Amino acid sequence: MNMLLADHNTRIIVFGSSADDARFVAEQIAREAFHNVSFFPGSTGELQSAVR
Repeated sequence: MNMLLADHNTRIIVFGSSADDARFVAEQIAREAFHNVSFFPGSTGELQSAVR
């Protein structure tokens, strides 16, 4: 089994062509019992500014 799939504490970043697409994928990942799933509705630049 892929180690990333076995470790449910793996951090996963999802990008999509729209916020709705990214949210959908993040929700599907969360349903697979991954613990570190969250959604940020902004752009990559906005995320970089937010974490600084």
